[in-house]
Amino acid sequence: MSVVIELRCVNYSAPLTDECFSLIDKGVFAHAEDSQKSVASAYKLALDFAFNRGWVEAPKVNGRTGMICPNCAKLLEAQSSS
Repeated sequence: MSVVIELRCVNYSAPLTDECFSLIDKGVFAHAEDSQKSVASAYKLALDFAFNRGWVEAPKVNGRTGMICPNCAKLLEAQSSS
């Protein structure tokens, strides 16, 4: 059995843009074997990949914590600097 890990933008239920990575299926995926060690390793790999692709940690967006895709992050930054 394998485990699929997908990081989704916390804005996917109320996206800031039609270009939200989670809406257009450009999210971050990783595959793991059926063990805690493999899942932990795949999760770390997915996070590293996301950060390298411009994803950012969201302290609280729409009442949730998690990751924000690069497109939504740009819009949030523009809104906060206005």
